[in-house]
Amino acid sequence: MENKPGDFFVGVVDFFAVLLPGSLLSFLAEAPAQKHVFGPILEPIHSATEGWAVFIFASYLLGQFATLLGATFMDWTYDHTYLAYKRRNGDPRYDKAKELQGNYSTIAGTLKWASAYVRLQSADAAAEMDRLDATSKFFRSLVVVLLIYAITLLWTSRGQAFAFSVVFLALSFWRFANQRWKYTELAYLFFIELNLCPELTAKLPRSSASMGISSAP
Repeated sequence: MENKPGDFFVGVVDFFAVLLPGSLLSFLAEAPAQKHVFGPILEPIHSATEGWAVFIFASYLLGQFATLLGATFMDWTYDHTYLAYKRRNGDPRYDKAKELQGNYSTIAGTLKWASAYVRLQSADAAAEMDRLDATSKFFRSLVVVLLIYAITLLWTSRGQAFAFSVVFLALSFWRFANQRWKYTELAYLFFIELNLCPELTAKLPRSSASMGISSAP
């Protein structure tokens, strides 16, 4: 069976959004877990194989929780801060995409509609979007991990480490917001092109950088 670009990048999105932040959270929680969980509550870990099995399972589980928390409050924070700032003078791509969506706006939001439409129409365009989506979701989950870590450091009165964690937290949010903005703008642009200029998408795949939407800040 032929593999489409999106088949690969869906796995990459999950890896960046779930497993990497979850593995970091598992690493940070190792010492407390050894002291308060494995022994007092659960059976102790007796071998390296058991340790790796627990680490992989915990990474996936905690990563899912971090992703859930990120989607719960990070998207709201983004909408009311970075997105509001970027749209202070208007957003022509969003306005045009919403116009093209028409009465279907009652079914789904413009971004979800545009993203789904692009994925159905063009695997190459979907792959471009997924690259930005993977990065944004990674940093969104990383913000959650760093927030938990910062609260722990503050609770244990480790001031210098707390200050460093806050700096990395702020930079991670900035990167998340930057990539989320580029992802949404690229989704709207592809949606507009597929509706108004479908012949453009029939050409060789173009990178987002060549369209004025680079992955760099």
